[in-house]
Amino acid sequence: MLKNIVILLFSLWTTLSMAQVDGSIQGRVLEGNTPIEFVNILLFSKKDSIKIVQSAITDSIGFFQLKNLLLGHYQIKMQLIGYQLNTIDIDLTNQLPNLDLGKISLQTDAKIFKTVEIAARKSIVQRTFGTSFKEKLMENKFSND
Repeated sequence: MLKNIVILLFSLWTTLSMAQVDGSIQGRVLEGNTPIEFVNILLFSKKDSIKIVQSAITDSIGFFQLKNLLLGHYQIKMQLIGYQLNTIDIDLTNQLPNLDLGKISLQTDAKIFKTVEIAARKSIVQRTFGTSFKEKLMENKFSND
């Protein structure tokens, strides 16, 4: 009898764990109507906003996709140098496990572009054309005699 109960509980547990739905999130990141490539997409759990659950980078058409996510409450952050950080709160549920965020707009960050620094480098060794060092040395040696 005890053996039958253990088998029943084990079967129930495996069935529930296999029935767990995986979710996904996708979208396109744009500036106006122009896709933005190489945007960092960072997914955080609402419970732990420090540890990254999953990440992605947008492709040439601004598309990203995060797959095999457990259902729950998340925060997605989109960032790229020169653009303002965009944060969206997301809930993946049994009713909505796969979420398409559609077109997401990023705004340029004007504060970054206020200062421009131009730097130039000059080589340490300079080549000169004309009289060589050896010829100058010989001229000085004979001219002092």
